[in-house]
Formats: sequence, C-alpha cells, structure tokens
Amino acid sequence: MSQRKLYVGLDIYNDITYMSVMRDGAEQPELIGFGKNADIRIPTLVNVPGANEVLEGFMGKVFRGEDIIVNDKKIDPTHIFMSFFSRTLTILRKKYPSETIASLVVTTEFDDYKYYEYMYAGLERIGIKKDRAMIVRHAQAFVQYATAQDRKYWVNSASLVDYSRGHIHYYNMKVDTFRHPSTLSVEDKNYDEFIPMFENESTSDEEKNSIFLNMVNGAIHGKIITSIYMQGDAFADGFGEEAMKEMALNKHIFKEELIYVKGACYGARAFSSEEDNKFIYIDDNMILANVTTKVYTDAEEQTIVLAKAGIPWYQVDLDFDVIPDGDDKLEIDFKNVLTNQDIYKVIQLDGIKKRLDKETRINVSVKFVKKDRCIITVRDKGFGDFIPSSYRIWEEVVDI
Repeated sequence: MSQRKLYVGLDIYNDITYMSVMRDGAEQPELIGFGKNADIRIPTLVNVPGANEVLEGFMGKVFRGEDIIVNDKKIDPTHIFMSFFSRTLTILRKKYPSETIASLVVTTEFDDYKYYEYMYAGLERIGIKKDRAMIVRHAQAFVQYATAQDRKYWVNSASLVDYSRGHIHYYNMKVDTFRHPSTLSVEDKNYDEFIPMFENESTSDEEKNSIFLNMVNGAIHGKIITSIYMQGDAFADGFGEEAMKEMALNKHIFKEELIYVKGACYGARAFSSEEDNKFIYIDDNMILANVTTKVYTDAEEQTIVLAKAGIPWYQVDLDFDVIPDGDDKLEIDFKNVLTNQDIYKVIQLDGIKKRLDKETRINVSVKFVKKDRCIITVRDKGFGDFIPSSYRIWEEVVDI
C-alpha cells in the first residue's frame, strides 16, 4: 500500500511553535500539538544531546549571531535545529505513523537568509532536503492563506492587520491580473507607534476604536480592498470590534487566528504540486525568471525546469548529471516573467570534445547568490572506471 502524503506548515517563534497539517485531499489545515487533548502551542525548545539540559530561546540567539554554549561547549546551530525539528515532527509521526511528509513549509518571525541556511541544514540532517522544504516570510504565508480562500474574498486585494506579541503589522496583498501568469506582491508596514495610545488606560474604548479605525483607513487609503483579516491576541477582549463593524459595510472583515501557520500549510501543498503556478509571488527574495534547459530523453527533446520564478533565491540548489550525445555545449534559458526577456547562456564544453559522444558524464549545478544572480557550474565526471575525469570545471555567472 502506498503511503498517504502530508503537507506540513510550521510557524516558529522564539518561545512557541505552531504546526498544521493537511492530508492528501483535505481542504483545510488541521492544527496539532502534544498529547490527547493537544495544546497547539508547542514550546520552542530542544533537549541537548549528551547534556542534561533543556535549551530555550535559541532561535533569537542564532538570529542575532550569538554563540550557544552548553556545558562550556559551543554548539553548532545546525545541530540545534536538527534536534528541534526532529522533536517537533515526532508529534506528526505519532499521529500519522504510516504517512509521509510530501512537503514542509516553515515561516518564522526572523528574516535572514543566513539564519535560514541553518534551518535548511537541520532539516536535511533529518532527511528533508530543499526539494521538500521551503522557508518563507510571514508576508508570503499570509498570501498563501488568502489565495487558498474563495476568489471572491481577494479578487482585488486582501489585507491583514496583525496586532500580536506587542507589534502591529499591516500587510496588503496586491494582485496584478494583467500579467500572465498573474503576479502577487505584498506591502508591509509597521504601526507600532499606535500601541501606546491603545494601551494607555486613560484612553477610552471609544477613543481607541476611533484611533484604530483611522489607522486602518489610513493604511488602506487609495486601495481597492476586498477583504481585511484581523489577527492577534489584542483583539481577544473585543478591541477594535466597533471599527470592524463600520468597515464591514463595504468590505469582508474576518477575525482569524494563526493565519501564518495555516498559510504555510497551504503553501506546502502548492509547493508539492506539479501544476504550473497560477500566480507568481514577488518580493525582494524571489527570483523573477524561469530557468530551463533542453535535453534529449525518452526518444524526444524535452524542456527541463531548473528553477521557477516566484521562489526564494536561497531555495535554488539543483545538481544533476547529463550524458552528452555529440553536443559540445550546454544551453540554459532564463526567461524573466515580468519583462518576458530571454537570456540565453551557452557554456562551451571545450577541452573534452573527443569524449562528448556518450563517453563522459557532465555534472551541472545551478545556484543563486541573490535574486538576480545565478551561478552555473559544470564539471566533467568522466565515465566511471572506464574513462577518468579530466577534472575540468566551467563556471558562468548570469545576471538576470
């Protein structure tokens, strides 16, 4: 019997982690945690291997570049993340012992690609490589959540007001349907300067409501907004409800919780899909070109996708082998989805022409070092024990 697939989302904070999962065919994410009556708030901690110590607060330390010291020994952050992911995903294995993770999307309050590399390395150590894992910002997790809802709720655009953990973030998802495929981008603003007024005991509820309404109206001024989502512990005691009622006269207003972890789960399902993207998400981490090459396989020429536009540049880490059939060059096409401009890069395999007729194996590596710069590395691997490698390496840097 084939294993059923799981799509998993994680939203990780310095103290608490949330996890959601969808099985194949499910329509909505399920929040899961520890035990029978599972508390969905999973503590962000690890039991340090070889030491009788529980480590907390490590996320912030790694993000700030601080050393993690246990028993006077410096601990590799990759090892810490490996232990954390292993412990957290054990919850999943206990609930779904015969099912496998098809894809995992992590979102977090911390935003730094070097920090993400530690997380990727930790996931790889437990067997989840980049072909099954992606790390995204909260803004992108919101987009995945919003676009998973009925189109009528985001046909023009959708906004999120997140008032939680002592901060106010406003996200506005902008949809450009004039492009094909359509593009999605997010405006991200911080409104922490309003918090002292909201938390001042001398400010009446009526005044707070008026200030909140003016804040949101200022954020959405000049925009055609279909829906506004309100998320955060600050709304739990009724804060902002009168303003929401007033805004609901011409917009859809939703009070929702844990949007990011649910969005990560929807994103995991989309990430795992082999269908072409209906939308391309754009921010300052996303590559803007589809990267392809043509190979001859199964008796016909086929186009192989090496990287898709709309994924983080640090996500691209592709490595594959080809056997040349007389060709003395490798051609790679970069097609910018915004400008439709094509950049063709031709790498001449000079120096080994006598062995290019099925007598050598060529390794191709495709990586990005930033969203608009790709490095292609080609290596001659020879042909097993019969034909040794020439150890030649060809490298090209492509600016998109």
